[in-house]
Amino acid sequence: MKIGRLIRPSIVFTIGDFFDFYCISDFDRDPNRSQLLDQEIKQGLVLLQELKTLKAERYIFIAGNHEFRLERHIKRNTPALANMVNLQDILKLKTLGYEYVPYQDYTTIGKCVVTHCLNRSGDTAHTKAVEMAGKNIIMGHTHRLNATYRGSITEKTHVGMSIGWLGDPNQLDYKHKLNTRCQFIHGCYVGYLDTKTEYVYSQLVPFVNSTAVVNGQLIK
Repeated sequence: MKIGRLIRPSIVFTIGDFFDFYCISDFDRDPNRSQLLDQEIKQGLVLLQELKTLKAERYIFIAGNHEFRLERHIKRNTPALANMVNLQDILKLKTLGYEYVPYQDYTTIGKCVVTHCLNRSGDTAHTKAVEMAGKNIIMGHTHRLNATYRGSITEKTHVGMSIGWLGDPNQLDYKHKLNTRCQFIHGCYVGYLDTKTEYVYSQLVPFVNSTAVVNGQLIK
């Protein structure tokens, strides 16, 4: 939020897995953690409302595979409710003023594709994504903070980025603790849209010891 208040963005997007929906995960679950879906949703809605205080012109909620857990859970266990219960309504996205991008779909900002993932994970997911899309692409999913630049015979340069995450590694109980601390990087993304050319100049912002540098300013 400090970064947002500094740069005053015109567009704010969440890149997916904003909600975890831990209690309906297919992974083995820790019985000592909260199993109440409504509590998680209430906490997440507070954060979505807080983002609105940045007063951006456009807000986009991109669903990730963790939000998709809800749709999958309904289809498996109560398929009769599939057309009655949906994520947009549960999260009040229209009321809050968020555009909704379903899991395994994408949106565009200028000439840049923004999506949760292209069904790939790991350190090279962003590289595979830019090669597959043939366009500039911003993605989440991997919890990594990586960038790859690709040229072409037409002299066009494209970038593929995995833009980090903001989660608590101590809450991840499906991976080795060493893996999460070494591979999952806290950070965010800042893009500058040239409205004349629709080019987006993309920057990764790593958080180092809970600090970041944006526009030459140190933010703690």
